[in-house]
Amino acid sequence: MLLYYEEGNPSACVAPDVFVVRGVDKHERRTYKLWEEEQPPIVIFEISSRSTRLEDLGTKRVLYEMMGVQEYFLYDPLGEYLRPSLQGYFRRSEEFQRFLPNSENCLASEVLELELRLEEGRLCLLNPRTQERLLTPTEVHEARREAETRANAAEARMNSAEARASKAETELEQLRAELTRLRS
Repeated sequence: MLLYYEEGNPSACVAPDVFVVRGVDKHERRTYKLWEEEQPPIVIFEISSRSTRLEDLGTKRVLYEMMGVQEYFLYDPLGEYLRPSLQGYFRRSEEFQRFLPNSENCLASEVLELELRLEEGRLCLLNPRTQERLLTPTEVHEARREAETRANAAEARMNSAEARASKAETELEQLRAELTRLRS
């Protein structure tokens, strides 16, 4: 999504790979106009490549700092252009301070309350309290499908048990009626 940051200047825009904004209405947008939303992104992620790394480290970093972004993360999935391949910039007073991953290839996002961790060259987001990894959209879809399959199977078992219980009740009523008839 294009993020426009200067009203009346259509060339004053940038297209972050991922950005997070809090405090704005959730609805479909074709563009994000900073002067209309009145809320800058709090976190931005850029996936770096040979063609973008200089801009990611230079122009975009300065622009995001000026916008008031709290955290800026760079990730080079191929590990060819950034050393290390995961880097973070965190706002300390008015400017960004660069941080590198710790010995576990991990950076903490205070704003998102998540850990960013490289696992086998892949960027993962984890809940630091539980160490559970946030699922990718594909994994979320698969988990939903599996949950639906389990729910459908449970419903089928419940329907079958209800049918057996109903049959048993009918048989019990018939036996009671037969017993009453025999006693009379």
